Amino acid sequence: MSLSSFSAPRHRLQEMLKAVTETERVACERDLYGQTEVVEETLEFQQDVLERVEEELFKIREEREAFELAQLHCPEYVNGNDFRLMFLRSTHFDVPKAAAKIIYYWSRKVDLFGLDRAFRKLSLQDLEEEDQIGLLNGGIRALPERDEAGRGLLFSYRTLWDNRGGTSHKSMSRVLWYMCHALVEDVEVQRHGIILLAVNLMDSATTQDAKLNRICWRDAQHALPVLLQGSHQLVHNQVMSRLLETTLYAAGSRIQNRFILHKVKCLEMAGELEEYGISATDVPPELGGTLDFDYASWVEERRRIELNDDE
Repeated sequence: MSLSSFSAPRHRLQEMLKAVTETERVACERDLYGQTEVVEETLEFQQDVLERVEEELFKIREEREAFELAQLHCPEYVNGNDFRLMFLRSTHFDVPKAAAKIIYYWSRKVDLFGLDRAFRKLSLQDLEEEDQIGLLNGGIRALPERDEAGRGLLFSYRTLWDNRGGTSHKSMSRVLWYMCHALVEDVEVQRHGIILLAVNLMDSATTQDAKLNRICWRDAQHALPVLLQGSHQLVHNQVMSRLLETTLYAAGSRIQNRFILHKVKCLEMAGELEEYGISATDVPPELGGTLDFDYASWVEERRRIELNDDE
């Protein structure tokens, strides 16, 4: 892919970023530095927003087939307070956005997992053989500790996405979905949000790379019950920098304004993250951190727990 092919959307992205208001800029900085005040959720507040999201869900008449199937197959789950509060928190309690996200979540989940696996709590059993290989390679990992601000950490090592020969976009999306669901099992992560730590050391970029990036950003913005508070992307060449900036155009303004490019050596990344309230003890060794995390054992422990829950 030539650099010239990135130019048009990249210029539009730059124009959008210049249009950020002072209020928006301050909010972005608070999110990136872990200084955002979380909403106080009294029982009265929760009851109010849950009633309002129910009303909004009723108003949406388009593309609700998968949502209605979910209400038939897993009504306690899809109509449960815990499920809906995840989406409300992921939109800062913007009720119309949360309702739209819930509707799209089910459409996208059916697309990724099929009718036979969509209408239940996501587990490792729902991943296909191809997905399991990607999962164990560790290209996308939910890290075990929250940062000092209470935010969950999602680690992406892009090179490991691309070394498995013909892995489909849907396969990597399913792995991403599983890891995001693992993170938001923690209510504090729902409330404080998630930070993405990503390593992009590829020497070249293709249209397929760009497409996969856009799919992941779209899911994070419009489908997954995650509040992405910041994205720290490590790059080492202009091609990957342009690719990220261009595909970010499809991510929406919230993610665009919380996107930081780091052009340092891998082992220097932990030092830069310290400035954003992320301790080196919470950062994996690939980025110069000291996190002691046996990822393979974490996966197997989750597999054991999920199997017991099904019995």
